[in-house]
Amino acid sequence: EQETPEVEKTSNIQKYSLQDINLTVNHGEFIVVTGSIGSGKSSLLYAINGVMTRLFGDIDISGDLILCAQPWIQNNTVRENITFGLDYNEKIYNQVVESCALISDFDILPAGDLTEIGERGVNLSGGQKARVNLARAVYRSFTTNKYNIVMFDDVLSAVDAKVGKHIMKECMLGLLK
Repeated sequence: EQETPEVEKTSNIQKYSLQDINLTVNHGEFIVVTGSIGSGKSSLLYAINGVMTRLFGDIDISGDLILCAQPWIQNNTVRENITFGLDYNEKIYNQVVESCALISDFDILPAGDLTEIGERGVNLSGGQKARVNLARAVYRSFTTNKYNIVMFDDVLSAVDAKVGKHIMKECMLGLLK
């Protein structure tokens, strides 16, 4: 009977783990992973990113990656949430915020992208937070010239169909192409 907890532990590891996955993605490819809720889509991205614990197997990544997942906002201006410690490059910044469909949001914020958001400032909607988070990842990938792999986890779930179509066309298949 003392072996039962070990067996349960092993079966739970097998039950809640990614198994038998072989994935090759070539540079320049745009890949979409779909599946039902709880099927492991996010886990796959976290495993590739190195955040998920790997018990066995290998991950070989040719390049540097950035993962855009759960939206979060710091108590700061919208611009500082997007540039996040990087130097402000006006040309890249403008391309990024346009491709992430943030221009109309800046028009309604009291001080545009210099509006303080977060705990003491303006609160953003879920869709706005998601787009600021997306803009942060895209801005970082362009200004640092470091990240040649950009992964997104459910970044369009909080936006409407029109905004989602704009982001897909202008950002993912446009700017990030």
